Amino acid sequence: MSLHVGLDLLFVTGRAGGTETYVRELLTALRRLDPGLRFTGFCRPALQAAPPSWLAGVRLVPVDTALPGPLGWAAGEVVRLPRAVARAGVDVLHCPANFGPLTGEVPRVVTVHDLLHRRFPQLVPLPVRYGTRFLVDAAGRRADLVLTVSEASAADLQRYLGLPRERVVVTPPGAFHASSPGGGVEPEESVGPDARALLGLPDRPYVLSVGTGRPHKNLPRLVEALAILPAGGRPLLVLTGGGAQAELGPVARQHGVDGDVRYAGWVADDALEALYRGACAYVMPSLFEGFGLPVIEAMRRGVPVACSDIPVLREVAGDAAEYFDPMSAASIAAALRQVVDDPRLRGRLVEDGAARAAAYTWDRTAELTLAAYVRAARG
Repeated sequence: MSLHVGLDLLFVTGRAGGTETYVRELLTALRRLDPGLRFTGFCRPALQAAPPSWLAGVRLVPVDTALPGPLGWAAGEVVRLPRAVARAGVDVLHCPANFGPLTGEVPRVVTVHDLLHRRFPQLVPLPVRYGTRFLVDAAGRRADLVLTVSEASAADLQRYLGLPRERVVVTPPGAFHASSPGGGVEPEESVGPDARALLGLPDRPYVLSVGTGRPHKNLPRLVEALAILPAGGRPLLVLTGGGAQAELGPVARQHGVDGDVRYAGWVADDALEALYRGACAYVMPSLFEGFGLPVIEAMRRGVPVACSDIPVLREVAGDAAEYFDPMSAASIAAALRQVVDDPRLRGRLVEDGAARAAAYTWDRTAELTLAAYVRAARG
């Protein structure tokens, strides 16, 4: 069955973090799996005018959202996207970023990465909380199939949205870049700039944390943990992503570690690759995740991982990580000290992490996703 797949790309801005990584790598793997697939992407006019290279060959249909930012995205999803989809003649529409249209005759597959707004509503600003609850919950309930990235998230969809398990398909993301030749590069084959030269980092060990400054990422407690470590053996903390510096700067100054934290902001792929490659450890102190892809990304690059002891990260990382209580700065500090200072532990985590990461491939994600497309299209 040769499918014409519609992709809802209204969320793509170049700064959507893991969600953009997900759709980019999935699209690449789907094309490799079935070269006969046709894709039409529904996007904002700015993306059509200057599309990234990974969208080459995708027919792009502009959807004027009228408003900027999240409001424009939401308005486009609800009002304008269904009309554009109906005109495009696609067999199935995939909405890969939690939201989706609430009306329309075309079969719909929606990827709901997590239900943060349900699990930890206090961590989501009030207007966003209720707007997200309306759009995500309604889109999930009205989709023909809901994809999600972990068994933990599948359980949340059943619990909070009342979805029957047969309508939920777990499609974990991959560790290796599907957009690289052969589906990825091994850490020892990685090439690129040196992170220290690229970002002006001093010549001292550093730990890396990738993500935004959103409250559930728990970064202030990570900074507190850094301050507990002895100054003489304290690694540098390098943070990437948006929104962290304004909040964390005062916390770092309060705890006397403002000279030990570097804010890289949004970085290009080659800079991120270099940062991973040079890190002595990766740390994820999140209170909640849908999957926790950076943990697997670190493991596949040979970087030992310390992360929160929460169910989804236990599911993803297994025995290949050093765990800590994310509510305790002392617990985070102790785990970091172990990973940074204990070479035997580091060696075990690197070895176990490589084996763990090898189980997550975008080719497998593509196989599961294509099966869901076919199932939805056939009704």
